[in-house]
Amino acid sequence: MRFWITILLAIGIGLLVAVSVFKGQRDQLQKVAQQETVPRVEEPPTVVDKEQLVASLEVAPKVGTSTTEGKRSVQALSPTSVSSPPLESIEGLRVLPAENPQRRILPPDRAQEDFKLKVHLVHPGAGIKTIELMDYFKHVDGAEPYLLLKPLEAWVPGRESPVMLVYPYAARAITINGTRVDLHTQSWSAGPVELSNGIASVVYHVLLVDSEDDPIVQISRRYILESGRNNLTIEQTVANRSGDSIRVRLEQYAQGDVINDGPTYMGDQRKFITGYFPTSDRELDGVFRHRVSTTEAFLYRRDLIGRFKSNDPYRGQIWPSATLNRGARLVWLASENRYFTVVTHPRIVPDLTQTSQVPELENLFPRAFAFVKPDPADPKTKGLKDLHRSVAFGLETDEFELASGEIADLSLGVYAGPMRKEIFDEHPFSILNFDGLIRYSLGGMCTFCTFQWLAKGLLWFLKLIEGQIVQIGGMGIGVHDWGVAIIILVGVVRLILHPITKKAQVNMMKMGRQMSALQPDMEKLKKRYKDDQKKLNQEMMKLYREKGVNPANMLGCLPMFLQMPIWIALYAMLYLAIELRHEPAFYGCFQWISGGRWPFLADLSTADNFIRVFAEPVQISLPFIQPNFQSINLLPILMAVVFYFQQKFTTPPAANEQQAQQQKIMKFMILLFPVFLYSAPSGLTLYILASTAAGIVDSYLVRKHVKEQEQRGELFAPVGSGGKGPRQRKPGGFMDRLAKVMEQKQKQIEQLQGDKRPKSRNRKKGQR
Repeated sequence: MRFWITILLAIGIGLLVAVSVFKGQRDQLQKVAQQETVPRVEEPPTVVDKEQLVASLEVAPKVGTSTTEGKRSVQALSPTSVSSPPLESIEGLRVLPAENPQRRILPPDRAQEDFKLKVHLVHPGAGIKTIELMDYFKHVDGAEPYLLLKPLEAWVPGRESPVMLVYPYAARAITINGTRVDLHTQSWSAGPVELSNGIASVVYHVLLVDSEDDPIVQISRRYILESGRNNLTIEQTVANRSGDSIRVRLEQYAQGDVINDGPTYMGDQRKFITGYFPTSDRELDGVFRHRVSTTEAFLYRRDLIGRFKSNDPYRGQIWPSATLNRGARLVWLASENRYFTVVTHPRIVPDLTQTSQVPELENLFPRAFAFVKPDPADPKTKGLKDLHRSVAFGLETDEFELASGEIADLSLGVYAGPMRKEIFDEHPFSILNFDGLIRYSLGGMCTFCTFQWLAKGLLWFLKLIEGQIVQIGGMGIGVHDWGVAIIILVGVVRLILHPITKKAQVNMMKMGRQMSALQPDMEKLKKRYKDDQKKLNQEMMKLYREKGVNPANMLGCLPMFLQMPIWIALYAMLYLAIELRHEPAFYGCFQWISGGRWPFLADLSTADNFIRVFAEPVQISLPFIQPNFQSINLLPILMAVVFYFQQKFTTPPAANEQQAQQQKIMKFMILLFPVFLYSAPSGLTLYILASTAAGIVDSYLVRKHVKEQEQRGELFAPVGSGGKGPRQRKPGGFMDRLAKVMEQKQKQIEQLQGDKRPKSRNRKKGQR
C-alpha cells in the first residue's frame, strides 16, 4: 500500500513540475513574440490626459512613414471560430467627448501645389462631407468645380429617427466584448492640417472609456491627400488601451451614391461595381492568380433599389455576392455615374508589382451592405424609377481580438475621379484592373452586345485623329478638335465600308429597276397561268434567267447589316466617352463669335443648344431613353432634312401599289428617328448627320453608275448574250451557291406539289 502511495505522489510531483516548466516556457515565448510584433505602451495614468494619450500611442504615424510600422494588420476571426470563452462586457462603455471637434479641408487654402481633389471633412464619425474634382467642372463655363460625393440620407434600422444624414466613410459603430457603441453620431477630435512636400494630411481621433473613465479603445484616422493624384488615403487604426484583451468589430460607411448628372438622354447611368478575385487560392496551377475581375459585378442603381421588397425594404447585403462562387474574394467596391467613379480599396503599397500581392478589401471588411432611404411618400414602395431614394454602403469587419497595447490597421484607399484609361493604366490602378470600370453599354444592354473591343478601338482612333496619341515635343499630332475629328472618323468609316454599302445599294437599285421593267411580262404570266401555280413558277424563273435577274440579289440589303456593330459601338462610345465632355466643336468658333454667350456646340456631350428656351430641362420618360427639352436643337432638324433626301435617293421606284404604300410609311417612320435623337449628345448627332450626308454622296455615285449601265443596255442584258451584259455571279462563289440553293428549293417545292395531286385523285377514284 505504501508502495502505491509513493508511486502516485511521485507521478503527481512530476506532473506539477512538467506543467510549471511548460507554462514558464509558454509565457516566455509569448513575451518574446509580443516584444517582436506588438509595441508596448506605458500604463495609462489614472487621470486621462487625452493629448498625452495621443502622443504616447503614436497611432497615426507621421506623413511619409510606413503604414504598418508599429501596428499589425487585423487577423479577422469569424465569430463562430472563436474558441475562447466570451470576454466580460465593459460597464459604462462610451465615447469621451471631443475636445476639438472641427471641420477640416484638404488641401488647405494656402496650398500652392496642383491638387486634383478638394476634400471637406466633418467631425461626426470623422467622415467626408464632400469631394470636389478640381480639374473638372459642373458646367461648361468652368465656374464651379465638379461635386462628386456629398452626404446621403439613408435608412438606419433600429434608430428612433431611422432616416438620417450619413457622411461617406464615417465610422458607423464599434462593438467591444459584445457592447455596441455608435460612432457616426459622435464628434471626433481634429488635429491641425499639415502640409509638406505636396502632401496634405489631418488626424481625427476618438477615445472610448468605461464607467471609471479608464481608456479602453482609441480609434484614429489620418486623411492623406497627395498633389497630382486622384487618390485619398485613410490611415485607420484601432488601439487597445485597456489592460486586458478585448474583442472588436468595426462598422463604417463607404461611398454609396455618387452625384447624378441630372436629366440625360439615357437616364440615370449610375452603377455599383465590385472588383474581385474569382477564387480564394493565391495560385492556380503554380501560376499567380488571374487579374482582378469585374465580369459579373455590374449592378445598375435602379436594379439595386428594386431588390428591396416590403419584407426587407431598407438593408441588403451586396457582398458576399449571391451570383459568384463562395471562393470569390472582394478587392474593391466602386460607384460610378456616366463619367466619374469613387472606388474603395485597401491601401496599396508603392512597390506593389504583382497581382498576387494585391491586398483584399475582404481581409479588412468581409461584408458589405447597402442602406436605401425609402420613398417619403410610401416607405415600402418598390419605386424602380424613384429619384428620391439614396443608397449608402456599409462595411463591416469580422470580430477580431486585440491584446493589451495592440494596434490593428484598417487603412483604406479611395480613388475619386474620371474614368480615363490613361489614369487606369498607371500603377497601382493597372494592377487593380480599374480599367474594368470603363464599359460602353447602352442602358441594360449586355456588354458583349455593344462590342466593347470595337468601341474602345474606335475611341483610340478618334483620339489619334484629335492628337492625343502621337506626341512630338509635348505637342500632339492631330487636328486638336473633337468635332473635326468626328467628321474625319465618319470619312474613314465610310471609306472602309464603301465596298459593302456600294454592293448592297447597287443590288437593291438594280433589283428595283429590273423588277419594274419585268412587271408587264409578269402580269401577262399571272393571267396566262392563273390556274397552274407550278407552271407559273417555272415561267417566272425562266423569265428571270432570260432577263439576267438574280433572285439572290433580293438579299442585297444583308451586307448592310455588317455595319450594325459599328453603329452600336459608336453610339455607346460617343455617349459615354469622357473625352468628349465639355469639349466644343470646330475650335469653339461659335463661342468666339458670341464672346462665350452662345452655347451652340459648346459641349459635345450634351444637345447642341442652338437656341436656349427653358432655364431647366423638361424631361420625358420613355422605355429606353429619357429625352429632355430645354432648347431648340439644330442638328436633329438638319438630320431630318438629310434623312428625307437620303431616302429619296436610295429608295428604288415602287414596283406595285403595295410597295408604294410601304415606302410612304417608311418616310413617316424615318422622321421619328430625329425626334428620338432630339436631346442626344451633339457629338453623336454630329456623327449621324455627317454619316448620313456622306451616304447621300454614296447613293448619288451608285445611282449614276446604275444609270450608265442602263443607258449602255447592260443592266438587263441576258446571260450569254454577245454583249457585256451585267456582271453575273462568279461560278462557285457565295452568291452563285445561294442562287442554286434557292432554285433547288423551288424545284423541290414544285415536285412535292406535283406528287400530292395525283395521289389525291387516285384516292378519290378508289372511294368511288
